[in-house]
Amino acid sequence: RSLEYVNDIKTASGRLLSLINDILDFSKIESGQIDLVEEEYELTDMADELSILFLSYIGNKPIELVFDVSPDMPAVMYGDTKRLSQIMINLVGNATKYTDSGYVEIKVEPKNISDDSVVVAVSVIDSGRGIKKEDYDKIFKSFSQIDTKKNRDIEGTGLGLAIVKNLVNLMGGEIHVESEYGKGSCFYFDIVQKITDYKPVTKRGEDIESLKGAYYFESAYETESFNRISNNLNLDVTPVMLLDDIKQGGFDYFITDQFELANNIQSDMGDSCMVALLQNQMLHKYHSARCSVINKPIYCANIARFLRRESQTSSISVDDLIFSAPNAKILIVDDMPMNLKVATALLEPLNMHIDTAANGKEALDMIFKNTYDMVFMDHMMPVMDGVEAVTEIRKHAEYESLPVVELSANATVEARKLFAESGFSDFISKPIDFEDIIACIRRFLPEDKIIEPDKSAPHETAVNDEISVDVDIPGIDNNAGIRNSGGKAIFMDLLTEVYRIIDEK
Repeated sequence: RSLEYVNDIKTASGRLLSLINDILDFSKIESGQIDLVEEEYELTDMADELSILFLSYIGNKPIELVFDVSPDMPAVMYGDTKRLSQIMINLVGNATKYTDSGYVEIKVEPKNISDDSVVVAVSVIDSGRGIKKEDYDKIFKSFSQIDTKKNRDIEGTGLGLAIVKNLVNLMGGEIHVESEYGKGSCFYFDIVQKITDYKPVTKRGEDIESLKGAYYFESAYETESFNRISNNLNLDVTPVMLLDDIKQGGFDYFITDQFELANNIQSDMGDSCMVALLQNQMLHKYHSARCSVINKPIYCANIARFLRRESQTSSISVDDLIFSAPNAKILIVDDMPMNLKVATALLEPLNMHIDTAANGKEALDMIFKNTYDMVFMDHMMPVMDGVEAVTEIRKHAEYESLPVVELSANATVEARKLFAESGFSDFISKPIDFEDIIACIRRFLPEDKIIEPDKSAPHETAVNDEISVDVDIPGIDNNAGIRNSGGKAIFMDLLTEVYRIIDEK
């Protein structure tokens, strides 16, 4: 349970950090000095991540979050997913602020699919306070808020919709609004995205169409949403309310938002019926060995994943990530001894040969004398910084293809553009995320140097350092510290170093 909470917090905080960075770019948007950074992305991954943040906006309000993502959307597209996410974050955040009860719906559907592109139509619809027609022209202006007397309880700077309008225009689209005062609003826009994988985001097929299902939801919005999903996927489903109805119906699966009902049905029917519990992951966490769990909001992709018995989460366990590379040699460059210690300890399970350097000049000397498979390099360092060092490395033909990955806390668009233009192969933001750095190493290491673990062999849990951690400092989570630094010994070493320099720093 703790791990799931941490994963949720990590996802939400990552999106919040991205949002803060984008708001800082607002002056550059206005002056026309901001560029789109396009990359390949999967729509379902973006939807899963955004849903956690959207649910956190709703909090304890009696609002249902409804996703209506067309199953015909291309699975993988190419565009500025960060800017698209920010547009949706601002629109949904605005909708939840001005909606006291009812629903907030995000609708995504394809228009005019061609060989290499698709027009993505996005709508954010709410049952909130609505907007007067005479205020339509005001809502997209900077630092402007409407109906201030009625909405005096709403906090905000009045920048959200202005940012949205500028970003939509930057992406070649135009945003519109329709609203009925006192009843709700709809903000909608179309943007063109390139397609890199033509398969639909949700595969239709006889494997799920032939299944007979039943459902019961307390929420009318969930019922309406599931009916729409059922029609899109051509599912054979029946609404039921009583346990006996399900027992007599011979159903292959049952989905509900009632915990006791889900457990009772699974207990009585065993493996003859797949059971899923729908939950709001921001308000409660149910764990049951008897049934599966589907996190709100439901949409075609996560319902199809359940019916195909696929994982309902994109998170990966550490055991799945770990591999061995005893013949690989990497160099980590950072002027902070503590950062070098943490990075080295985190990568210890991979059994690689790891060298360290304190600045770019030292790194160059080591690279020209040794053979490395990869280099991880900090940006701001004395003597010679990372950009200067990688520029020098790329001047030598024999090192043109050497993977050099930037490690930096500066994750702005401009900084990442600078790193790419300077010759860095990739970028990982600080603080270092274990999954990110492992995935990066997998991507760049030669395949013949990666040794996959034997999954059939008995799993041996590594014995932690024979050292006692009996310190109790307010604000310090010892377990998290040990986990994020790679062991008890390195954690105590880092804690001692922090204590030594805390007054000075």
